[in-house]
Amino acid sequence: MLLIALLSPLPVAGDTPALVPLPRLLDDAEHGNWRAIGRVNLGGFRDRAACTGALVAADLVLTAAHCVSRRATGPVPASQVQFVAGWLRGDYVAHSRGAELIFAKGGPAPAPGIGNDIALIRLADPIPEALVHPLSVAEPVQTEIPYELIAYRRDRPHALSLQEGCAPLARDGKVLTLSCGVVAGNSGGPVLSRIDGRWSIVAVVSARAEGRGWIRGLAALPGPAIRALIASRK
Repeated sequence: MLLIALLSPLPVAGDTPALVPLPRLLDDAEHGNWRAIGRVNLGGFRDRAACTGALVAADLVLTAAHCVSRRATGPVPASQVQFVAGWLRGDYVAHSRGAELIFAKGGPAPAPGIGNDIALIRLADPIPEALVHPLSVAEPVQTEIPYELIAYRRDRPHALSLQEGCAPLARDGKVLTLSCGVVAGNSGGPVLSRIDGRWSIVAVVSARAEGRGWIRGLAALPGPAIRALIASRK
C-alpha cells in the first residue's frame, strides 16, 4: 500500500528506512549558523502545529502552501501568519507577521498537487541582513551528493533537527522524492544542497509517501517564477 499525505495535520507512524541516518538536534552553537530558518506559526509562538520556513530575502519567507492554508477554508489571512527566525527553546533572533501570501502559480490560493505546494510569505517588517542573512534558492544540481533537511519537527518543536544523507531517489516534474522519512513539522522546511561552496535551498518539504516498512519525503521544487521573484528582492 502507498500512502501520500501532507504533513502538517498528521503525526507519522512507522520508522524511516534503516540505511538513512536519523535526525539529530543541533546544538546551540550550530543553531547560530541557521538563523534564516524559523517557525511558521498560525497560533502562538509555542504552537506545536507550526511548520518550518526559511528567509530567502529580507521580506520573503519560503514555506509550503499548506502551512498557510486550512483544508476547509483555504489560505488564512496573511496577518495571522508569524515567522520566528532562529527559534530556540523560547529565544529567537527576529519576528515578523505576514503582509501577503504568494503562491507557486501566482493565484490567490494554492494550486493542487505536491509540486505546487510552495508559498512565499511577504513580511510586514523586513528582517535586516545584519540580523539574519537570507538563504539562496537554486535548481538542484544533478550529482550524487545527498541533500540535508533542517526543520522544527513536531516531535522536537523547539529546536532545529538536522537530517543528513537524504539521497534524491526520483524527480517527477516539480516533485523530488528523498530517501529520508519526514514527520509533521518538516513541512515547509528547506531541502539544502551545497552549490558553489554555499548552502542553497533546492526544494521545500511537502509530504510523505509511506509503504510497508518505509517512508519517503516528498518535496516541491521552486519554479522559475518563484526563483525570479526571490532574486528580484535581493
